[in-house]
Amino acid sequence: MPLLLGTGEDIHASQDLKNTAKQLGLIKSDNDCYSVVVSKFKAFGGESCTGVHHIDFVNSIFGKYTDCESFFVNGRIVTLVTSKPEEMSSKLRLPVIELVQSAQKLFNQKCTIGISQTVDNPSLLSVACTQAITARRYTSDGAGDIRFINDQERKSAYELENIEKSVYKLEQLLKVGSKNEIRQFLENMLSEKSRTGIDYLIIQILATAHRCVSVLSDSDALSELFSSNNFFTSRLSLDFNEQYKKELISLCLDARDIIYRSQRHESENICDRALQIIDDEYMNEDLSLTDASDKLGVSPNYLSALIKKTKAQNFVTLVTERRMKAASDLLLCTSMKIFEISEKCGYSDQHYFSYCFKKYYGMSPNKYREEHLGGGNV
Repeated sequence: MPLLLGTGEDIHASQDLKNTAKQLGLIKSDNDCYSVVVSKFKAFGGESCTGVHHIDFVNSIFGKYTDCESFFVNGRIVTLVTSKPEEMSSKLRLPVIELVQSAQKLFNQKCTIGISQTVDNPSLLSVACTQAITARRYTSDGAGDIRFINDQERKSAYELENIEKSVYKLEQLLKVGSKNEIRQFLENMLSEKSRTGIDYLIIQILATAHRCVSVLSDSDALSELFSSNNFFTSRLSLDFNEQYKKELISLCLDARDIIYRSQRHESENICDRALQIIDDEYMNEDLSLTDASDKLGVSPNYLSALIKKTKAQNFVTLVTERRMKAASDLLLCTSMKIFEISEKCGYSDQHYFSYCFKKYYGMSPNKYREEHLGGGNV
């Protein structure tokens, strides 16, 4: 539990943690990996109703597909899932769908779910837990009840997350370490980061120093700390005023606008690429939502939700529309036989093709050709 919540000190060697996980039956081998799933349940009136009783419910569903263990933490069900790396994606796909559907059917409750990245080290479970919590919060946009963090924050990297873990170590050194230990630790940290990472690291170092001094020293200590470092005095306001407050608020609002535009652009881009896949591969009978999502690097659930939100249709309907348009063109512009057209449009069964065509156009392929061509073939 401390590993999941990040409340314990990171003092255990990775192999020791893996050995303990094997002893507890959480993993079967050193090659197993981990994902964290966070679930919340609400009555359809909107009030939260997540409780300890949901643990068995969640375990009963996930347990059919993979090894798991669930906990009730701060109004959420936190589930640790273990699997072989190559199987994790497929083993998560079905239980999260079943969990949402079963919650509605059995309890008349709305279940929202967030799923972390897959990690191969128990020491990263606190990062994974935070990712899952964040992913679930994205469900508030109404575009789907299941969210993978990789779908929402596809550019995220462990560098920024590892900075937070490193800063925790810095906090311990500031409290009990020697000057040489602190200097060496920071030299190593600062020399390894990219430009993006160094900016974030500087902010975190300042926040850590501020926090430690304010907690452990008297009220004049912060002024002493930053007045003795002129470089930072010009960038920090020890004399906070209304203008400073407005600038901070403006900065955060600008950040929200940038994030919103980026998310919208990314969503539209994914949908456009999905439509291109349909346009390029509609003749492939095996084309599916899962195939398209794999090519796009997102989860099927997320792609389905994006398409419904952006196009107001589902993936299957879009594929069928493209196939029917191709069938119409071939019927009216070629003399191909019906069975040849069905194969060109992704149907190996001519009878099923005719059924789908009649359902879409209201008449059989032959009738459609006769009506539009006056009974003659091209």
